[in-house]
Amino acid sequence: MQVRDKFFSSLVSLQATAHSTASDEIGIIDVGKTLDDRAASRMKEQFKEFVAEGRQRHIIDLTKLDVLDSGGLAGLISALRAVRETGGSVDLVANSMHVTQILELTSLTRLFKVHRSMKAALASL
Repeated sequence: MQVRDKFFSSLVSLQATAHSTASDEIGIIDVGKTLDDRAASRMKEQFKEFVAEGRQRHIIDLTKLDVLDSGGLAGLISALRAVRETGGSVDLVANSMHVTQILELTSLTRLFKVHRSMKAALASL
């Protein structure tokens, strides 16, 4: 593996899990520290898998996020659009002031429910 490959593979740290509730399974995606074009593309693919598995409720964990660029913002909207086409929902978890301000400035708080913790997001679903 070349140094360049090590660098780029470490940037994409998307983790996807499922959380079971009494009513159904919730797809949870932890985007890690960077949400850019590349991570957004992986996130969208993961949402397609979740939808194919029949999951309707989804949470995107932004609590570790340091970098959120325009590609990442577009990825959030794209993922929401894909999930809503099947009648599903996507909530966000963001606890940093920096990320929350970006979401507010871009009016994404009008499209997504934003929670301060994973516990609060799970409780609302």
